[in-house]
Amino acid sequence: MRDLVAARGDAWSGQVYPLPCGQPAAVVTGARIYERPAVNPPTVPFHELQAIVPVPDDPANPQQALLNITFSTPAATDWDTYMPLVADLLRSLAFTTEAETDDQ
Repeated sequence: MRDLVAARGDAWSGQVYPLPCGQPAAVVTGARIYERPAVNPPTVPFHELQAIVPVPDDPANPQQALLNITFSTPAATDWDTYMPLVADLLRSLAFTTEAETDDQ
């Protein structure tokens, strides 16, 4: 987690959260600048949250897969309004096997 946060810079922080699906989520938040050179103003600051969740092992795929969920907004004052929705989304994640999907 430290490497993940450090790679994004000093304006970022992070933590690992357990999820009901049994997988942990590495969640990092911070500020970014979106550059639009042809527009005035040429930069737009925004806040971003990235949740990285390891996908459970699959014998058919020997490589580790990751699910990356990103939420960003230029309206930092509304951040607290959005976060319960993002938390609900993360809590609702469920991973199924192909056999479980076929049974539905």
